[in-house]
Amino acid sequence: MAASKQLTVGMLVKRLIEACKKDPTIANKRIITGDDIEGNGYHGLWFDITSDPEEIKECIEASNGLSESETDDPTQLVIVG
Repeated sequence: MAASKQLTVGMLVKRLIEACKKDPTIANKRIITGDDIEGNGYHGLWFDITSDPEEIKECIEASNGLSESETDDPTQLVIVG
């Protein structure tokens, strides 16, 4: 289920901890993430956390760009996957 607003790192951590407490087997499951805000498709999460703003900017510029984000400021973004 999509959140009502874009998730922050803290929100995601909190939700993952809550899910693991409710069902400890979740910790061993593989992560998939939505292709878009509407959930039209899903794909596996393969990359670790990228938090350096310059690296984030480079990743966005070298890709198909950034979409469906509340901000495009690399100092306010973290890439997961």
